[in-house]
Amino acid sequence: MREVRAGRRGPAGVLVPPLSLRGHGLVLREWRRDDTAVMRELFGDPDLAAAMNLPVPFDAAAFIAAIPDARRAGHHHLAITEGTDVPLGLFFLWPGRGVLGYGVGAAHRGRRLAVRALRLATVFCHRELGVEELLLPIFPDNLPSRAVAVGAGYERNGGSVDVTAPGGGGRGRADTWVHRAGWPVPSGGPSHRG
Repeated sequence: MREVRAGRRGPAGVLVPPLSLRGHGLVLREWRRDDTAVMRELFGDPDLAAAMNLPVPFDAAAFIAAIPDARRAGHHHLAITEGTDVPLGLFFLWPGRGVLGYGVGAAHRGRRLAVRALRLATVFCHRELGVEELLLPIFPDNLPSRAVAVGAGYERNGGSVDVTAPGGGGRGRADTWVHRAGWPVPSGGPSHRG
C-alpha cells in the first residue's frame, strides 16, 4: 500500500485535505461548526455510536474541535449528504493506513447511503490516491455493515483489529474486510474537488 500523508498530493495530483467527494447521488464533505445540532441527533443514536465506536454521550463541539488535528494526522471525517447540505451520516477515511468506516443516522437508513458512500470512497482511494489495499473494520454482530461491505465489493479477509473510540475507550475486536486495487467496485466512480 502506498502511503499518502495529509497535506501532500496523491499520485494523480489530488490534494488530500480538505476533501470533498461527489458521486452516486452523494456529497461527502468536511464537517462544519454549524453541523453540531445535526451531529448530536445523528450520533446520539446508541446503535450508531456502538457501530462506529463513538464516545457516549457524544460531544459535537469536541468532535469539531478535533477535526483539524485529525486531518493533519491524515484522518478525514466527512459528512454524508444527499441532494441537500444536511448531514445524514459520517464517513471516515485514513488513506495512509488504508482504513475506511461509516455510519448512517437511524432516520436515514434504508436509502443505501452507506454502500454508495463506500463505493465512492473506495474508487477515490484506489484511483486518485493510489492506495492498493483498503480495510474496513466491522464488528461481527453488525450484519447491516457486512451487507454494505459485500455490496461495495469487499471480502472478509479473516483478520481482526482492536477498535478504539475517539475518546480513548474501546469496544473490542472488529473483523477486517478488504478491497484491493483492480477489484471491481459495483457501479461508477466519483468526481472530486479539493
